[in-house]
Formats: sequence, structure tokens, C-alpha cells
Amino acid sequence: MKQKKLAERSAYCIIPALNEEGTIKKVISGAKKHVKGVIVVDDGSCDRTAAISKKSGAMVVKHSRSMGYAKSIDDGIKFALKRGIKVVVTLDADGQHDSSDIPKMLDLIAKGADIATGTRPYRARLAEYVFSWYSKRKLGIPDPLCGLRAYRADIFRKCRSIERRYSVGTQILFEAKRHGFSIMHGSISLNTRKDSPRFGNRVFANLKIFFGLLNMALRYGF
Repeated sequence: MKQKKLAERSAYCIIPALNEEGTIKKVISGAKKHVKGVIVVDDGSCDRTAAISKKSGAMVVKHSRSMGYAKSIDDGIKFALKRGIKVVVTLDADGQHDSSDIPKMLDLIAKGADIATGTRPYRARLAEYVFSWYSKRKLGIPDPLCGLRAYRADIFRKCRSIERRYSVGTQILFEAKRHGFSIMHGSISLNTRKDSPRFGNRVFANLKIFFGLLNMALRYGF
């Protein structure tokens, strides 16, 4: 329990966001209950995402144009590391993740995980099920595309390449496994998104995930 509380007091939450003015305030508010601070990476939003984030007490890293989810996570983590932050949690900005699941990820860190990743109750796309099969076979992780994770900052000293452009946010898991770091997973809940996803329509999203899977398979083996 002491280690878990220590993780909560030292952890910062990184939230990549693109045009999420409708949900970002609530997401930040929920995250702040479980972490020391919040970093929002505004990925070129054309709405009030950045302004609302600052007003809600988050630090903001702003891209002048949209550079994608992986780059947003990459820049958020680099921003945190420059400030000596020891534990980071990543959380999606659309409100689908329940902030009450953050302590579950921090609990896995306290138990010795270098990376803790959530396992959603279902997947939204066919490509996600295929990627999940591959990840479970290679990493023992059933949901590599889940955006709710926690990391020990120490892993980034060895895993210097955090994310490739077309990794759909999964490269760090494969890099960590290659370097012998411990990856644990735990079940999380999932709220229903009220508007359209920023990941693109169903066909485009499936193609993007399949392309990410191909990239990881070519790099790390089938």
C-alpha cells in the first residue's frame, strides 16, 4: 500500500488530445484525483482543447499541426522526463477510459511492473483483434492498443526509440520486451464514446492498425 501511494504521489498523467474540448476538462479532473499532475499534448487541435486544458490545471505541450498519436505520446513522455518525473500514466482524452482505473495500473507498477497496460472488455475493430492475437503470442499482452498504461521512467534510458510513426502506439511494448523489462496487464472498464472517434472511419482505422501490425511484425518478428 505504501508503494502504491508513493506511485500515486509521484506519477504524472499524459493525455494526447485532438479536438477534445467537449471531454478534456472532465478527463483532466478525473486524472488529477490519482496523480500528482497532468500533461496534455494538444496535437494541433483547432478548437479550445489547449485553452481548456490550461484552465483545468494541466501543463500543455502543443503541436502546430497534427502529428499523430504516437508522436504525441513520444513528446509527452520526453516532456515528463526532462522534469525528472519517475512514473507516467497515459490516458485517452475522449472520456472512454475511467480514471478510477488509474490506481490499478499504478498498483501493478508498485508490484514490480516496468509497464502496466490495461485490457479493455472488448475491441472496436477487427484489426484490433488480430493485433491482440499477435501481441499475446509475442508479449503475453492481450490488448497492446489500449491507451491506458503506466510506465517507470527508467525504461526510457534503454528504450530510446519510444514510438515509430506507424506503430499505433505499440512500439514501446516491443522495445521493453526486447530489453527484458517486466510488462503486466489488468482489466479496465470502458465508457461509450458519444461522438465520432479521431482515429478515422472504420475502414481507415482498420487499415492503419493492420499497417501498424505489419510494421511491428517486420521489426520484431512474426
